[in-house]
Amino acid sequence: MMSEPRQVVRWHIYPSANAVRQKAVTVVCRAADEAIARNGIFNLVLAGGTTPQAVYESLREVSAEWDKWQIWFGDERCLPSDHPERNSRMAREAWLAHVPVPAGQIHLMSAELCAKAGAAAYAV
Repeated sequence: MMSEPRQVVRWHIYPSANAVRQKAVTVVCRAADEAIARNGIFNLVLAGGTTPQAVYESLREVSAEWDKWQIWFGDERCLPSDHPERNSRMAREAWLAHVPVPAGQIHLMSAELCAKAGAAAYAV
């Protein structure tokens, strides 16, 4: 009988929320550079809620090959597309409206259709 592989957990301690934000931006940018060098494209799935907002705001300050980024949403709130609590709206206001990622490379969820229909449409 084969056993499940052990999951490795690594904890990183940072002195402040600002240090966490800076590290996250560094990791995302490094991953983008490596993916673009290897594949010519970088796919990034965004988290929602307010936690990543400071990272998104910081990303608008970096120099990147924005035309090679594909932006996806890992979750979205089932609200009208212009609702202030939509994750896509927060990402747009905090970051995406400030960088030249082509609009066709920002893949919005149709969460206003509700969860099941929105997920089905996004899967296509």
